[in-house]
Amino acid sequence: MLTCPIPVLQEVPSNSSWDNAMRMIVNDPRYGALKKMNEKKQAFNEYKTKRANEEKVGFICYIV
Repeated sequence: MLTCPIPVLQEVPSNSSWDNAMRMIVNDPRYGALKKMNEKKQAFNEYKTKRANEEKVGFICYIV
């Protein structure tokens, strides 16, 4: 099973900007799982790449 780098990102579209994604997830308690901002941005960029690939093939992985 595929997982998202930051669990709360599962609802964020792959074409979202960093700023838009932050508005969607900043209030989720899991947002603090990664402490450093550069770690959060790296995880977000990894997520965007994986999510875009999933959207291309019509498969989106959701965390259960």
